[in-house]
Amino acid sequence: MIVIGRFKEMMNDDQYPSIHSLISKNENEDKAKILNYLKAGKITSVSPSACYDVISGDKIKLPLQMMTDGKYAWRSDVIYYVEKYNMSLLNDFIKHVLS
Repeated sequence: MIVIGRFKEMMNDDQYPSIHSLISKNENEDKAKILNYLKAGKITSVSPSACYDVISGDKIKLPLQMMTDGKYAWRSDVIYYVEKYNMSLLNDFIKHVLS
């Protein structure tokens, strides 16, 4: 399984890119399709942990879950970052979603 949407501030690990390098003022033209796909993922696990926006520090009112489509996996807060900050995802994932 390929995990998408990981960034340094989420993983507390410098091997991942900073979220600041992944966000954009420009919206992906297929953003709505991508968000619908992410939101339709199958929930594989749920965490009781509180979720915080790593940019603003605000608490995010959403359950922290792991989701999948069988090939890719992502945390539910990835949806938040794509929606709010236009966070970019792997090109291979985007192609997968649009195919």
